[in-house]
Amino acid sequence: MSEKTKTPIISNALKEDNVHLLKNKLFFGYNINAKDKFKNSLLHLAIENGAVECVKLLIAKKAAVNRSHRNGDTELIIVLRIKNEFQQKREKIIKLLINVEEIDLKIKTWSEWNYLHFACSFGNLTEVMQDLYTVDGEGYYPIHRAIACGHIEVVKNLFNKYPQLDENMR
Repeated sequence: MSEKTKTPIISNALKEDNVHLLKNKLFFGYNINAKDKFKNSLLHLAIENGAVECVKLLIAKKAAVNRSHRNGDTELIIVLRIKNEFQQKREKIIKLLINVEEIDLKIKTWSEWNYLHFACSFGNLTEVMQDLYTVDGEGYYPIHRAIACGHIEVVKNLFNKYPQLDENMR
């Protein structure tokens, strides 16, 4: 992001989910895909703040997706890490992102976790179950992460959708 995109005005727009202010700034030339010195894009920051309306606008304006931020996480992984106080917002943002045609569900982090490892670890009941049999860097499948983190509802959901699953697989 250029220095002007680091202004408090843009930060406040994203923190307050002020889509009108964001729309105005984009109209007057803010680069929708620029990143700040921490590799955060406007979309990353909107997601981290649970700014659903700003996320909708950025997606509609074709903000780039599948981009890593400061920790190497992509947009989908960032939203899967959002804390429980943003539960409803998190679910809305997840649905918005998984419906973006360009979203790549095969991207992995440095630890070889894909989005489903994060969903299971953080207790997210996601409708998208691609890459269910992907192991992480330690040889664990997403279901192992759900079990280890005590997310019983996620485990039940996985077994309901995939009765052939075996929690002992290796």
